[in-house]
Amino acid sequence: MRTIHIAKGNPNRSDDGSALYPYRIKDGYAFDAIFKANREPTTFILHPGEYFTRGSWAFAGIPGYALLAPNCHLVGANGSEATFLSLDPGYERLLDGKDPGYVETVIGGGNQVSGSNQMVVTGLTIDASAAQVPSSGIHTYSGGTTISDVRVVGVRGTWGAAEGFGILVNDAAVARNGGNRVSGCRVEFYGQGDESYWNGIYLGSVDERGAPNVIENCFVTAEIIPNAKRGHTCFAANLNTTVRNCSGSGCHRWFFCDTANVGNLEITGCRGDYGYVAVDLPAPATAANPIEYRRKIRVTHCTFDNVNATDNHAIAILLKDMTADYNSVRMEDVDVDSCRFSSELPPGMFYLCSIQAQQTKRVWFRNCAWPEGTEARAGIFSPTPQSECLIQGVPTGT
Repeated sequence: MRTIHIAKGNPNRSDDGSALYPYRIKDGYAFDAIFKANREPTTFILHPGEYFTRGSWAFAGIPGYALLAPNCHLVGANGSEATFLSLDPGYERLLDGKDPGYVETVIGGGNQVSGSNQMVVTGLTIDASAAQVPSSGIHTYSGGTTISDVRVVGVRGTWGAAEGFGILVNDAAVARNGGNRVSGCRVEFYGQGDESYWNGIYLGSVDERGAPNVIENCFVTAEIIPNAKRGHTCFAANLNTTVRNCSGSGCHRWFFCDTANVGNLEITGCRGDYGYVAVDLPAPATAANPIEYRRKIRVTHCTFDNVNATDNHAIAILLKDMTADYNSVRMEDVDVDSCRFSSELPPGMFYLCSIQAQQTKRVWFRNCAWPEGTEARAGIFSPTPQSECLIQGVPTGT
């Protein structure tokens, strides 16, 4: 893999992309042009400073529709405190002067039909605050993605329109090999009301045969404004993923996924607060969103606090088949162990476990702590068998 160095400054005739003579650029157009011209596997090293990109929609007609071509690396040489990549305010003129309606600050890898089996983005602060429409910070289509030491700010999403993502990782459709890792990253959201439809970090690897995925040592925070709608969710994932030693604050949900199957998921050593549900696994199965199961899910050694409740009740773990007969999605092998749940709500308004699904098997709560007066079971609708939801310390059938 070749290496290209990029630095701020006035271009010079001797610039060749080497460490000694990096390509020097002054504006977003020049920054994007380097990536347009280099579509082979390349490591791009950004020297300290602030750079501007017009967003990935600028590359319509370029293979991959992405800032980074498949199997490329984007590296801030001195880390996220020294290297900044911001969305250029001129992004809205990308499509023949028309507002694109959604803008992605950085896309890496292939698009839905192109393959990529390894990507790296590290050592950057990515600022999407110039967007006046729903936006994302980083979106990769690739197996083997590594995103580390990245800070994302300024992302927005609009309820009823489009969701904003801080960091979004998808396997490319033709290379669903998993092996993705997001570590040591921070996503910060600011805003309120209809501008708060956000997802902090979503690792959407969806092939059961893929390699394990990890989100670790990450922090997602959303501003809480009294009497305003909170952000959507801190973390999300699908298959073969461990969420480890992460913290999240200020969102409606700490973890949420309503897209495709969720399984072989472990949330461990995590902490944070939420407004409505700590771990929310609804299943709105449709032809466009096929869902067969929520299974093999472990939540261990976590602490979740319900603060500034956003509804008239709150729930620690929610499993919900949203099809008409509640009998299409399997909810099975959910193990909650050594966790602590708290709530500011009065007794009778906080529920430890809520299930609305007929195909429920082996839901366990062990070695957990929850507020006195908490409803241990709620919404376990017949014919969901009570015996399949076993909560240590709570008599069967209550």
